Parts: sequence; structure tokens; C-alpha cells
Amino acid sequence: MYKKNIDKLLEVTNLTVQLATRRGIANVVKNVSFDLGWGKTLGIVGESGCGKTMTVRSIIGLNPQPPTKIINGLIKFDNINLMSLKENQFNSIRGKEISIIFQEPTSFLDPVFTVGSQVSEVLSSHIKNISNKDIKYHVIELFKKVGIPSPEKRFYNYPHQLSGGMAQRILIACAIAITPKLLICDEPTTALDVTIQKQVLNLLEDLKNEKGMSIIFVSHNLAVIFEICDEVVVMYAGEIVEKGAAADIFNKPKHPYTEALLKSLPTLNKDIEKLEMIKGYLPDIFQEVKGCLFKNRCIYADDDCLSEDIKYIQVGINHIVKCKRYE
Repeated sequence: MYKKNIDKLLEVTNLTVQLATRRGIANVVKNVSFDLGWGKTLGIVGESGCGKTMTVRSIIGLNPQPPTKIINGLIKFDNINLMSLKENQFNSIRGKEISIIFQEPTSFLDPVFTVGSQVSEVLSSHIKNISNKDIKYHVIELFKKVGIPSPEKRFYNYPHQLSGGMAQRILIACAIAITPKLLICDEPTTALDVTIQKQVLNLLEDLKNEKGMSIIFVSHNLAVIFEICDEVVVMYAGEIVEKGAAADIFNKPKHPYTEALLKSLPTLNKDIEKLEMIKGYLPDIFQEVKGCLFKNRCIYADDDCLSEDIKYIQVGINHIVKCKRYE
């Protein structure tokens, strides 16, 4: 188990990220705040373009600057202000204490090196005085853990020789090679079939229980979020609209957007001829919107939703929602 210097491993406070484009500058993450305890799993959900990936990449310092820029906020990891670190200082943390699983393996695996050498590099970069024999043994064991068949053979394969699901498992092996304190999972099971997906989720759960590793899990799959997460953050148009325990979010959703997300899911409990969809679109990030960002798609919207002063309201233990209905 890791040594705990403070109660919370990660604290994100009022994080705001700007994106500069030819059309102009837009705030793609707006005053996002959440924390994560040791050995806990936090889920981040929301439709494409809501700022999930931009938020988690800000934590690990992987948003390209420019065109992105953090204009406000604080990110503290294990009592360290990550935003005050120089790049060489961040590199000593990135990959060792904070690691990330990306959702597009073909974009992050180098086509000119074998997958075995790429995972080996993670180990050799962060572990001193480790022999090549020990590295290879450890990599093959990692391949077994993430469900790669014939791991000794796959060690010498190049990325183009692997299927999308197999390449995704290589990225997962890279991320957990050092068993980081914080593992960020950005849609890690998208390319996997349900059998391997379950195997990977069980592996992450075992690492969390054995080592006290904390996890941030970004996904569109609400069923996966409900299964493995302790707490859930719901994002819409760059901001958090609801946050609370997973059981509260799924069983007692308060924000209309959360309700709409859950109603769009198929269920075995009752017959449904047609799934409900969320009508409309996300607001244009380059246009200033007064009041609630979801009001044009909300079935409960009224004149109060035009108010610019919409605050977070506590509706339960550690359960908050940003909606005029609860003021």
C-alpha cells in the first residue's frame, strides 16, 4: 500500500482551460472542481465534446500548449502543486506516479519499434539497475495480465501486426507497468470485446485493492462506470452539472441532463419500443450562453434558467447539482 501523506490524493480546484482556434478563443473546461481519495475510483461521464478528455489531460500535463492554455485553477497531487512544476520535474511523476491509458492505441504506439521494447522503455526509464532479462520477464507477465495470448511471441510484434483490441491492451500494460498511484483511464475499453473488457476491469479493481491505486475512469459506457466507480462526475459543455456517489447518481439523478443520459440506456427491467434520445445539440463553445447551458434541451426549462447566477446546490451527502430547480 502507498504511504498517504494527506487524505486526498488528488484535488482539482476551479480548473479552466482555453482553446485557441481560427474561429477564436473558447473556454472548453469551466471552473471544474473535484477531488479523489486514496484507493478510490472516480468516473467522469458526458457526451463527446463536453471536456472530459481535456480535463484529465490537464492533470497529467499532456494538453498541447498552445493551442490550449490553463488560465485558472489549481491541481494538487499527493500534496504537490502540479501546475508549479517544470517539465523535467513533471516527467519524474508522469508515467511513474500518474499514468494514463489512451483510447486510440494507433496514435500512441510507435510503428517502428516492437511493442515489447515500448513497454520495456517504461520500466527502464523509472527503475534503476534493472537487467534486460528482468525487464523482459516483467513485460511478458504484464502481457499475460491484460489478456494477450502468446505473450512471448507478441513481445517481438510491431503495432501494425496487432488488432485494435490487442494494441489497446499494450497501452494498458504500459500504463500499469510501474503501478502508479493514480491511473487515468480515457475510454480504455472502447476497442475491447466484452470478455476482455471484463478481464481488464477486474485487473484494475485488483490493482486498486492490492496497492491502493486510485483511478479516474472516463467513459461513455454508463454500465461500466456504475460497476467500478465510487463517485461520479457528470460534465456538460465544459462544466460539472452533477457530482456524487455512484449509487446516488444512478439511482437518484437530480440534474435533467443526468436523467436524460440514464433514460437513453436500454434496460432489462421493462419493455421499451424505442429508446429516448436527448434532442438538440451542445451549445456553440464560441458563443456566450446566459444561464443554464442545458436549458435549450431540458424538458423542465423555464424563465429561471436564463439567470446568470446558477449555483451548485447540495441535495445529499456529498451530492451536488447545478440546477435552478433545487434552489
